[in-house]
Amino acid sequence: MQEWAQGYVTDVGYVHDYYPELNSQRVRLALLQRGLSCPPIEQACELGFGQGISVSLHAAAGTAQWHGNDFNPAQTALARELVKAAGADALLGDDSFADFCARKDLPDFDFIGMHGVWTWISDANRRLLVDFISRRLKPGGVVYVSWNTLPGWAPFLPLRRLLLAHKERTGAAGAGTLRHIDSALEFSQRLLDTAPAYLQRNPSAVERLQTLQKQHKHYLAHEFFNRDWQPMDFAEMSQWLAPARLSYAGAASIIDEIPDLNYTVEQQRLLAGMDDVVLRQTVGDLMCNRFFRREYWLRGARLMGAQSRLQAIRSLRVVLVTTASDVQFRIEAGIGQVRLPEPIFSPLLQSLADRRIHTLDALEQQLRPAGVQLEQLLEAVTVLIALGHVAVVQEDAAVASVRQRCQRLNDHLLQSAIDGSSIGHLASPLTGGGIAVTRFQQLFLLARRQGFQSPPEWSDFAWQHLRSTPLKLHKDERLLDTPDAIRSELARQALKFAERELPVLQTLGVAAPSV
Repeated sequence: MQEWAQGYVTDVGYVHDYYPELNSQRVRLALLQRGLSCPPIEQACELGFGQGISVSLHAAAGTAQWHGNDFNPAQTALARELVKAAGADALLGDDSFADFCARKDLPDFDFIGMHGVWTWISDANRRLLVDFISRRLKPGGVVYVSWNTLPGWAPFLPLRRLLLAHKERTGAAGAGTLRHIDSALEFSQRLLDTAPAYLQRNPSAVERLQTLQKQHKHYLAHEFFNRDWQPMDFAEMSQWLAPARLSYAGAASIIDEIPDLNYTVEQQRLLAGMDDVVLRQTVGDLMCNRFFRREYWLRGARLMGAQSRLQAIRSLRVVLVTTASDVQFRIEAGIGQVRLPEPIFSPLLQSLADRRIHTLDALEQQLRPAGVQLEQLLEAVTVLIALGHVAVVQEDAAVASVRQRCQRLNDHLLQSAIDGSSIGHLASPLTGGGIAVTRFQQLFLLARRQGFQSPPEWSDFAWQHLRSTPLKLHKDERLLDTPDAIRSELARQALKFAERELPVLQTLGVAAPSV
């Protein structure tokens, strides 16, 4: 492990994921839910941006100027490449937290985001980040932070320490993190086979360990095999952030703010009687056995006036980003499986199915005959956003100002798909952020960009570029291992893409309109 890495895994790249909670449109919605004022986000910062997928997409598709750091130079190089391709105004470096936080040339920020950072760094680095927030976050500014939470992770703590000890004490020097993970997972299975008393009395730890054995090793490397890994409860987190004068503003996983989806009636009564925010959130986590928190904090929370909030809700613009038939009315929530109320969701989806941009004011008027009230509508839209079916839309001026940047970045990403890029998102000028698009779909889009008009041409184009690269394609959980089977599946996916996904991507400004 390199000394500069401070115990963090660097020989295995971080996952190429996108985090919508860092999108300023998502920030605005979450604060609006709770009736809190959201500042205009003009200067934004992401601390520890990983592969830089989120920061580059937001720099291209949003209107804020972004700064950020990730101490891994390979990851910073990729992020800078993406920002340069977009022609976006973002300043990204490979500083350590100590060096970045000490810089004198940074602006004061309206928003500071940290995803996948807090749990995996030392106490010394946590103190640096809190001090940075104290000095650099504007009054009224927003902080996004995510972390592994107690009590959910409590039963697994001894096993994680055991996995790390196995890596450190039995792994051959220079073998690499992935080989150490293989060895540790094989050891964990042999341990399970002995039926140790601890695991018999903590069955959730067994379930977690079995889940780990099926997960991608690059994820495991960064989640469990760093030197530092410290889940904490909400009360401890609030103590850490107190010196920065931050107050809790609400869940960024916005579905967590809906009591009926997360707590029983009896639990809601108990929570309603607690005036203290820290106690209420800590007890709520215990009720849900929560593993992970994603949330916003404010430096100076201000309640909106009732009329201002209503006006802001009604002016909110949303668009369907999947198809209405993709929405399942039975979902997994904090209290288990919940059925979404069809008298609200069915007419809402019917209104959104035209793939046009709708204000909540217009939707309220359309749904009024069905008896849907504005707060019910906001809650339903919030659920659909959390499930990935709907997105908040930027103002028209913002959409126009970022359209060319998004196209430049998307052109770059589509070309990268030929070489097997792991980046599974493209930039949308409407949403101000990323939209999930698979590698095959990216190749279909690239074929369209190069003048191929029909699904059979798209699938042939994809096959020509995939045939010479290692390829694993599954259908119905079965690996397709012959050229004929793969070409047949590509043809099927191209037809489906033309009918379902392409119209959505055209609406979102990700794909060009059909000629």
